[in-house]
Amino acid sequence: MAHRLQQISSSNSSLKIALLEARNPPPTPALHPSLSDDTTNDGTPADGIPEARAYALSPSSLSILGLDTDTSTNSDSSTTTTTTSLPKILQAAPYATMQIWEANGPGNLRFSAQDLEHHSSTSVSSQQRLGAVIEDSRLVSYLWESIRQKNNQHVNQPNGTTHNHTFATTTTVDCLSNSVIDDITFPDNKSSPIELRLKSRDNKNDSTSNSDSNNNTHSSIRARLLIAADGANSQIVKRLQVPQTKRSYDRQSIICTVSLQHRPGLKRNVAYQKFVRGGPIALLPTWGGIPVNSGSSASGNAGNNEDFYGNIVWSTTPTKAARLLALPSPRFLEELNRELQNGPTSSQPSGLPLLDSLVKFAGEGLALKAWNEPNGAFSTPPVISDLVSKRYGPMELKLSQCHTYHPHPRVALIGDAGHTFHPMAGQGLNLGLSDVESLCANLQKAQTGGMELNTFLQEWDRERLVESTAIMGGIQVLHGFFSVAGNQELPAALELPIGWVRSLGMNGIQSLGVVRKGLARLAAGVGPRV
Repeated sequence: MAHRLQQISSSNSSLKIALLEARNPPPTPALHPSLSDDTTNDGTPADGIPEARAYALSPSSLSILGLDTDTSTNSDSSTTTTTTSLPKILQAAPYATMQIWEANGPGNLRFSAQDLEHHSSTSVSSQQRLGAVIEDSRLVSYLWESIRQKNNQHVNQPNGTTHNHTFATTTTVDCLSNSVIDDITFPDNKSSPIELRLKSRDNKNDSTSNSDSNNNTHSSIRARLLIAADGANSQIVKRLQVPQTKRSYDRQSIICTVSLQHRPGLKRNVAYQKFVRGGPIALLPTWGGIPVNSGSSASGNAGNNEDFYGNIVWSTTPTKAARLLALPSPRFLEELNRELQNGPTSSQPSGLPLLDSLVKFAGEGLALKAWNEPNGAFSTPPVISDLVSKRYGPMELKLSQCHTYHPHPRVALIGDAGHTFHPMAGQGLNLGLSDVESLCANLQKAQTGGMELNTFLQEWDRERLVESTAIMGGIQVLHGFFSVAGNQELPAALELPIGWVRSLGMNGIQSLGVVRKGLARLAAGVGPRV
């Protein structure tokens, strides 16, 4: 949020931005040559393995972060925009295809970057990607470094160096790191600012912690607008007692980094997701290559003769998650490969020959039609050869939705502070960044018009609630449809027909180009969201 505000506010010197962060920022230079799960206490990587925690960012999100713009010139040559590709130092792994299939039927759905063509957003089609996978550490470090460069000043270095930190008179960001909120005073009247009293966060287990003299200097701050981006356990939400709808998916996730075997003709820029009993398994492309016959690629991307890395996100029942975490690594890999190497299957029989024939004809006929179209054929994922990080989890999956993202005249909730949901669609951070972009547009409109920053926040609140609720509803439907197998609360007689509907729906969408392209644009954030 601070990064985006700084980007759009460079021409307006009256806006002051303070970033309150409980942790210390990464050291400078912030971006390391390699990052992995096995880091030292100060976050420095132990080797060059991609970390397990990563995000699949849509073209829209990449654009919001300033990571994916394009060059275009009007016919009269009067206007030219600058090209910006994904920074190499982020080690982003773009993907051009997303393949989705199920374990108990012929359902198969493939989205490609070509589904985004002929859209007004030139940055999408020209870059030929549906999105890009970026590690959490690299993205956070990149944003910190961008703020540092725009500030042209030092911020809170954990090595104890002197830092220059005063409230900005231009659009620099005042970085109050290693700080937490001790108390908040919310004014009763709309004209008074919010007052926050801060204290240092004493993390004795963090070897990078240091006494932050700035926290002593700025023990309290006053704000015309408090933007809460403090996660699913937001203390701002708790302090304001914001009404919420909460529900457990009764699912947990496991994440890890794996190495993948190269094979001739294999496309590396594909993201895979298979729905199996209990929940989906996602295999996402990452940066880096493991040389097979020669040295590693200088660009950091896997070459044609290299094995390479991928990220696994496996969502399943708590019982199965516990079993998977307890398995020895070879057994875990064996089970993972068994699931991912098996493609779509025939529809499950009902015992009624005529009905089975009709279902098989419809479902498998649509599947064969789709496979004969460009980019429609099923592609077997690469074989997983090794587990190169530890397995992280289990992480409980929950749905939460605040009934308002504007619970106080001077407060706005964004990201996980306002909403959380199942990761199966990869929309968590993407929806949070949409919150950021929409909020910044409304703040900029108010600032440009000389009005209070919160002037248009009710309008923003309504807009964001409509979009987030629609996305949550869609994900809830998908979760329900793909959680049928083994669901003891559902009559066994319904499991089979729901499976048929599911497979027919997937293959039908694949065959109907207009619908498939619409869904692709929706996921990419370049079309109508609701």
